[in-house]
Amino acid sequence: HPLCVIDGGAYRGELLHSIQNNHLDIEKWYCFEPDQENYELLTRQAVRNKLGDRQECIKKGLWNKSGILYFQGGNATGSRIVPYETSEFVEVATIDDYIGDKKCNFIKMDIEGAELPALKGAIKVIKRERPILAICIYHSIDDYWRIPRYLTDKLIDYRFYIRHHALICNETVLYCIPK
Repeated sequence: HPLCVIDGGAYRGELLHSIQNNHLDIEKWYCFEPDQENYELLTRQAVRNKLGDRQECIKKGLWNKSGILYFQGGNATGSRIVPYETSEFVEVATIDDYIGDKKCNFIKMDIEGAELPALKGAIKVIKRERPILAICIYHSIDDYWRIPRYLTDKLIDYRFYIRHHALICNETVLYCIPK
């Protein structure tokens, strides 16, 4: 089946290379990237990707409710929503609100500590569509247990795997695969 991907923290679109290297087809790719510089690079790359309307670049962060939050941008892969006042704001959306009743069979999130709130704002879509999930859990030591616990409490008939992809403490991912 072609992939309908929600890419939280699309950065500059690197996920596409992994998809293409594995000879997978994309039906739709929703790329959420709130950082201005990253978003501009993502949209330029989108033109080169030649996916046309199959790729949608969205300059928003993901959260458990739609609105406006404080943001610390300009940090390449480290740009993030923050719980304190800054001079920068970012618009956020929930996957449930943005995707609505559209299809989705793969969700990737690497959103600098916003993964748990974003999952809470995606749980309707996740329960309905039963996508494969690839969720980064390394941004907070608490995420190593909070995110798996939340998902095991909410999802039925999923298998859970944790894989570490680097020699340093970064890049630990929770994979949730529907049975």
